[in-house]
Amino acid sequence: MKDVVRLQNIIHSVQLVKFSRLMQKSNFDKDLTKNIRLFISGSAPLSTVLWEDFKQRTGHEILERYGMTEAAVITTNPYNDRRKGSVGKILPGGNIRTTETGLVQIRLPSLFSGYWKKDNKTQKVFTEDGFFNTGDIGKIDEDGFLWIQGREKDLIISGGLNVYPKEVEDAIDSLPYILESAVIG
Repeated sequence: MKDVVRLQNIIHSVQLVKFSRLMQKSNFDKDLTKNIRLFISGSAPLSTVLWEDFKQRTGHEILERYGMTEAAVITTNPYNDRRKGSVGKILPGGNIRTTETGLVQIRLPSLFSGYWKKDNKTQKVFTEDGFFNTGDIGKIDEDGFLWIQGREKDLIISGGLNVYPKEVEDAIDSLPYILESAVIG
């Protein structure tokens, strides 16, 4: 990768869930990434520990976004006001809200109109007022930033408590000598 970056003078890098793999490379550092202006993550929640380690090692703050096939990009962090752990704010022209249980619902111009020849499935994912149920659980702070806590289908109920695997994984991943973890209930 080092030769490619230096030869091609890459200025953007969009990674899916490969940041932890990059961090395993001993030569992945400030010198290697000096020509890259922007690192973007958007396919899965990024652990805050990995975000911090990446920043310390490369000098870059990963820009987190949130999207899905049904809507393309939904939220993004502002370029100069990134919030570690947040997937950012809704794009202009869109609306976002959470239900009492934290289910993230969206409505925006890029949202699809339904599943091909699956009217029943389409009806289940749209609310009466046109919002789409993403299946993600999150919260929106007072500044409008969305914080994804997990997937509705991944929720574990233990002793009457709602446990989101991502929260437990973040705690485990913060321990020394733990690269990545996965919590399954």
